[in-house]
Amino acid sequence: MYARSRTWNLDDVPAPVRHARSATVSTLTEWGLTALVDTAALLVSELVTNAVRHGKPPVRLTLAVRDGALNVGVRDALPDPPEPRPGDETGGFGLTVLTALAELTTTPLPVGKIVEARIPLAH
Repeated sequence: MYARSRTWNLDDVPAPVRHARSATVSTLTEWGLTALVDTAALLVSELVTNAVRHGKPPVRLTLAVRDGALNVGVRDALPDPPEPRPGDETGGFGLTVLTALAELTTTPLPVGKIVEARIPLAH
């Protein structure tokens, strides 16, 4: 399979998480990667939710097939997420669950960061 990629800017989209999830499902179906749809949709939902809730615009989603894997990247302009405070109940276990589904990496950028989940195509 050759490299493919698609990117969406989510800042001006109503319901960005729903839009990102829908775009992921339709793109993976188009690419013939239906076996990855459920896992990728869950990853996209969590990563975009975190970027919208805790990050800073612009927020961008990229799906790319390269090096034998589907790479789901979410970029925002906040370098680091805020540290949780004692008694803060807004934090969940989303990223902990996602690490069981995919390899997660965070890449700092001159402005912001990209959080990327890598799902092997043989998943």
